Amino acid sequence: MQKIRLLLILVPILVLLVIVIFVATSFLGKVRSRKGVETTPTPTTGAFQPPSPPTVSPGGFGQIPTSTPALAGGIYRDPTYGFSIEPPSGWVQEKGTGLVTFKNPTEDLDASGNKFNANILITAATLSAGQTFDSFIEQSKRELTILFGYQKISEVKGILAGQPAFQIDIAWKLGAHEVKQRVVLISQGTNVFQLTATSTAVTWDKYQPLFEKSISSFTFTGPSI
Repeated sequence: MQKIRLLLILVPILVLLVIVIFVATSFLGKVRSRKGVETTPTPTTGAFQPPSPPTVSPGGFGQIPTSTPALAGGIYRDPTYGFSIEPPSGWVQEKGTGLVTFKNPTEDLDASGNKFNANILITAATLSAGQTFDSFIEQSKRELTILFGYQKISEVKGILAGQPAFQIDIAWKLGAHEVKQRVVLISQGTNVFQLTATSTAVTWDKYQPLFEKSISSFTFTGPSI
């Protein structure tokens, strides 16, 4: 009888211990699982965006402009490079690969119906050691011949802004556009300024007087760098 009573007392205690151990083990497992979720970093979504490179101010002759060119009273004056020019009335001034670009805000259509903005681009270069203006002209002419569909219309040497100058008119295919260009090179010491006027081939006769007037207004206003 005593053994039976002892068993009746021990069995409930053992059952209670088993229940306590099970509950405790289950609780600890949940805690560990929760900690694992909390410490696991959440992967980011979307593509990685690298930082943008710093903006470099455009310059010429390996320099950075020290002053801001201005378009006042219809005359564009650039004290840094020491020149001025009168762009066609109503054309907008833009900064691009060269010193400055003047663009007609009104688009034209070429023979294929493609839209194009007539423009005048001014760039500059420095003669290399031992290079003359004449050899620079010949080098420029060779470079023009590689343009797609290149055709020379005319060329002439003369004087512009009191300095030796060279002018060549060409036609070629600029992307989807059939264009005509007037390229003018002006020598100033070891520097060469280039004025490039471009329009569609079908509108060239319309813009040629504007190009001639603007290019002929080009003047050196002071020492250039």
